[in-house]
Amino acid sequence: MRQRNPFAQKTQERPPAARRFDLENALADAMAKCVRVDLRYDDDLGARGFEPTAVYWTSKGKVCVSGVQVSNANDPMDQSGPHNFEVGRITALVLTDIKFVPDPRFHRFDAKYRHGIISSV
Repeated sequence: MRQRNPFAQKTQERPPAARRFDLENALADAMAKCVRVDLRYDDDLGARGFEPTAVYWTSKGKVCVSGVQVSNANDPMDQSGPHNFEVGRITALVLTDIKFVPDPRFHRFDAKYRHGIISSV
């Protein structure tokens, strides 16, 4: 278990980032083509390999993308697997030529998508 400073202030949840329609459209294009993207998130210095499956609304009014992170240059020990990113906090996005098969764990009727899917595979 990670040790925490008992005197540290509690971190407050960040408000929703501004919508980035350009990124939403690029992610929709990647999902339609089933191609991996390389993205930088928030203060990342390196790119992450990501296979997007859905862009959706959260209960807190954020627009997020779910999918499978396959690599993380910022933390090579970061495990591959299901991951979510807030679209408005993505700072760079490039579609690759690497095809992927959509993760069979994705179910559009999962409760996490109850506030609406914007686009999906």
